[in-house]
Amino acid sequence: MNKAAGIVLACFLSVVSVFMGLWFMGVISFADNEVPPNDVKETGEENGFEIVFKGIKFNLNTECIAYIHESGCLNIRLKDEYLIQIDVEDDTCDDFWDNREEKIENLIASGYRIECEPEHMEPEEREYIHYILSMEGERGAEYSQSYFEVYLTPADNDRRFFVCIRYDGIDVDNLDEKARTLLYNEAFGEVEQIIDNAAPTDEKDDAVGTGWLPDESISSENEYLSHDSLQYADGTLEVAYNLPEECYLVSDNITGKTYLSEKEKIYINLATSNYTWQTAKEKADKHSLAGFSRIITEGQTEVNGRTFYYYTYSVMRCSKRKKRYDYNFVAYCDMKNGDIYSIHGYSYENETAMDCNFYLDVMNLSE
Repeated sequence: MNKAAGIVLACFLSVVSVFMGLWFMGVISFADNEVPPNDVKETGEENGFEIVFKGIKFNLNTECIAYIHESGCLNIRLKDEYLIQIDVEDDTCDDFWDNREEKIENLIASGYRIECEPEHMEPEEREYIHYILSMEGERGAEYSQSYFEVYLTPADNDRRFFVCIRYDGIDVDNLDEKARTLLYNEAFGEVEQIIDNAAPTDEKDDAVGTGWLPDESISSENEYLSHDSLQYADGTLEVAYNLPEECYLVSDNITGKTYLSEKEKIYINLATSNYTWQTAKEKADKHSLAGFSRIITEGQTEVNGRTFYYYTYSVMRCSKRKKRYDYNFVAYCDMKNGDIYSIHGYSYENETAMDCNFYLDVMNLSE
């Protein structure tokens, strides 16, 4: 039995090792607020930071959220669309390749669909084994079909890196082939950079439960917006909305638009998605973004003739030095063309992020 399977079986004893390894990687997510870290390092370092994990030093030279889970997995969140999870296993890539048919059979028997069979890749002279899986109705997933890309590549001393990219922040089924390829290539580029900057070390491993947070500094050098708009998922129409005071655009990508309220230090992500199989109320009732967190409030409100269904939750992050809370607000609204308009507001310091009234501006929609 490989080391990753042993780790997972320690938590979930009743299912086959390969299946549970990926199941674990699909559920535990620091960025999704499911398991708060025991010790948080707010680095704020301009050139990133270093993590020592299982005798390997990872140099992360960009802002991200990283976390070492107690069951033996390094979680790295660089983009909203996906979570990168890494283990260092006491097996070689050849061991997997020689037994790939058996491992694939186990995955299929456990409910996975094989989107791409295991294949050898050698970009930039480094060997990778790559395959893609999907699963329908994965526990705790935001979307009906979950997708996972897996990469195996040599580490050191007959060990290998096991890398799982879980696309938990985007509806992959709703992407056309070109957009899906761009997403996969972007994610693999991030993996390559992480692995290429990793090296064996004699330094002591960082403690289990340690998390690294990006520098959340606030800048006034951005242009404030009083209103903005989003395209519908099918690209045919736009939905316009107002914004709270002192808001500026932080990012605009395939996951929607994210704004920062400089005054309140609250982030607001707005998106439209095509959900023909469920309503806004059904999505809100699932509380998917909250993971295992306790729901604080939930309800509905009407703004300009549209009904929004919402819930709020918070997560406490503890260390020996302090306690810190993350505050979250999630809302959904049905649009006339079948799309769902979604709001995710969050703050690392301001409880106002859970106040429904704060989001009335972005709920005031027009087409």
